[in-house]
Amino acid sequence: MRNTLLNGCILFILGTTGCQKNENETKPEIDRSVLNLNIPERLKFLETSMNAPPDNKPDGKKVSLGRALFYEKMLSVDQSINCASCHQPKFAFSTNEPVSLGINHQESVRSAPALINLAWKSTYFWDGRKGSLEEQAGDPILNPREMGSDWTTVLSRLNASKKYRDLAKAAFGTEQITNQTVRYSLAQFERTLNSFHSKEDEIMAKPQVNIGIITVPKENDAGRQLFYEHCGSCHGGTHFTYGGYANIGLKLDPTERGRALVTNNDWDEDAFAIPTLRNIALTAPYMHDGRFATLREVVDHYAGKLDTSGTNLDYRINKRLKLSAVQKIDLISYLNTLTDRQFTSNSYFAE
Repeated sequence: MRNTLLNGCILFILGTTGCQKNENETKPEIDRSVLNLNIPERLKFLETSMNAPPDNKPDGKKVSLGRALFYEKMLSVDQSINCASCHQPKFAFSTNEPVSLGINHQESVRSAPALINLAWKSTYFWDGRKGSLEEQAGDPILNPREMGSDWTTVLSRLNASKKYRDLAKAAFGTEQITNQTVRYSLAQFERTLNSFHSKEDEIMAKPQVNIGIITVPKENDAGRQLFYEHCGSCHGGTHFTYGGYANIGLKLDPTERGRALVTNNDWDEDAFAIPTLRNIALTAPYMHDGRFATLREVVDHYAGKLDTSGTNLDYRINKRLKLSAVQKIDLISYLNTLTDRQFTSNSYFAE
């Protein structure tokens, strides 16, 4: 995808003879060194609550390096894949595969989560095994089922590249590239992957009214009401997730314990991170293992196919939803309003 600000002809004035098309005129590129957190004015307050370590505050030049690395195949051992192989912009930085596909088309054990509004999360991966984007960024590079590489190989390649030495010099003041350079830069880019321009965002920016303890737009509709009644306790708020983990009644392989693999706590058995529902229509298939191909299958799960045999089914979904066929359609229609086409086509994110 090419990043340009203008399409078509670029006109310029030649003395007093009027306008003439210059066939050799190049289209201007976006200045990628200028930081853009992609947060609309009405939500600027969110900038103060972004999770970033003191030594890696948002910086445009570091974002530029991180963006280049995100699309760099030198990070994989055989140079066949990059981060975008599993986190494609058109799928809201996720993939349309049930689980991640790594080098040699190896299947991972879990799906690639969408990379959306990560700056406000406190843990990462479906089981929350990493506590910062800086920690998370190195995992796929070293995972034998994903990029399958090692830092010695990766850093040797990057340090041999004038392009990356120059980018590192601009971002960190030194040409020497370390694993921290890579991890911190990738984290910087990932913190710019922010989505706040869906149809629902436009509606929510309009005057609101109170319904019980929640505030909703005046133009409230059936799908929105169903969402806040049945889904809002987990998927509410600006990010359409309150975070945390939940056992949602999925039948799992005995070796898959979810969050408990990290904490070894009984109450985390079969619990997985509660994802954002922003751009949910673009991120099929669904769940940590991609078991549901459509949103209808997801809704049907909550409406009748819950596995209630476990001991720690989340209290917020301790009973099956009672939804008519029309209500299911209304709910799914509402979920489609969470799609942000500005996010998926944003030139600032592109290769």
